[in-house]
Amino acid sequence: MKKVAIKVTLEKEIWLTEESWEGFGEQLPLDMDDLEMLEDECLLSNIELKGAGVVAEWDS
Repeated sequence: MKKVAIKVTLEKEIWLTEESWEGFGEQLPLDMDDLEMLEDECLLSNIELKGAGVVAEWDS
């Protein structure tokens, strides 16, 4: 069976209220936990596919 690894690059936009942004200390997320906390408070989000490509192919 042939296997393929791909890499996908996404761009995410998150819209927050001023109160939510201030509550987060007006700091950008440093890791996925921070991002998830901001997402919980978001009013709107948008995800755009920026690229995709094959990283590796192999037979098992």
